[in-house]
Amino acid sequence: MDVGSVINLSREGILSNTLEGKSLWAEYEMCTKFRGREYGCQNAEAFARITSVGSVKTPENPVPGLWYSGVQLAHDS
Repeated sequence: MDVGSVINLSREGILSNTLEGKSLWAEYEMCTKFRGREYGCQNAEAFARITSVGSVKTPENPVPGLWYSGVQLAHDS
């Protein structure tokens, strides 16, 4: 995807990270230029489309009135 129109906005956002901004920007810029050469523009990003999402079944509470840690539930009346 061509990101040339928002590259300055991306730069500002990445550089606002005070801990790693400069190193992150250098890496991000290098990657967008590489992807841009692949796509045929100056700067691009690659995205992967996920067509299916897995789900995890949560276990049932063996004792409905208790939390798993054994703490009793209390409700205000």
